[in-house]
Amino acid sequence: MKRRFAWAGLLLVAVTLAVLPFALAQAGTSWVRITNLAILYTLLALGLNIVVGFAGLLDLGYIAFYAVGAYAYAASCWARPRSSCAATTSRS
Repeated sequence: MKRRFAWAGLLLVAVTLAVLPFALAQAGTSWVRITNLAILYTLLALGLNIVVGFAGLLDLGYIAFYAVGAYAYAASCWARPRSSCAATTSRS
């Protein structure tokens, strides 16, 4: 009986997650940027927790890969401001 409720709950969550982007599209797309930043910072925090918390040593090498990726993205957008990068930057 409990297993049936677990599957029903999992199905409800899956359907909600599938319909949620379409429902929120009516409110605009700023929530996508906010969600992306939240997920990104969460992943960085989890990486730091694993390195410092479980291993017990401070190694920030994985943040260097994040920084190189951010620099490469910004450099490619700087060279081509009318490309698809312009759609992802904020406009004042």
